Amino acid sequence: MPYEDYPPYPSTDSSQYPPDRYAGIPIPPHMTGGQYGDPWSSHLATMPGTVRTAQIIAWIMGALGIVFIGVAMAARGGEFAGQIAAGFLLPIGLSGCAFNFGSGKNGLRITAIVVASLQGLFSLGGMATMQPPGLLGIVTGVTIACLLAGKSAKQWFSRPRLI
Repeated sequence: MPYEDYPPYPSTDSSQYPPDRYAGIPIPPHMTGGQYGDPWSSHLATMPGTVRTAQIIAWIMGALGIVFIGVAMAARGGEFAGQIAAGFLLPIGLSGCAFNFGSGKNGLRITAIVVASLQGLFSLGGMATMQPPGLLGIVTGVTIACLLAGKSAKQWFSRPRLI
């Protein structure tokens, strides 16, 4: 028979295969996780640093808002706590959105960009009237909006999903 020289399949003998002629050549990013450009590959399995940073900043601002509201309620009563809550309403809402950054779609990214931009805009007015969050709200709002507007964030929120 003409096929008698070949080892039976599957063979565990690696000496029958030629050396890897592509050794040392970098693998393209779209082929890192799976075979043959598999769209479900693991190169999109981890959240990009820009999205993670925006998520953490949003969580910190939401936590600061809740702490400041609690302290204001204990120290000065409900009216002052209501003023603080009005200033931290958008950061607390944005921190709620940030909990879905791992599974959200592109609409969540756009919503977070709009809310972060409004946070920066309204904090500008709050800074003029000496209301919280002031400069911190401007800086974090603009930072979150810029981080989520990047290419890696768009790819993260637009990635294919099984469900």
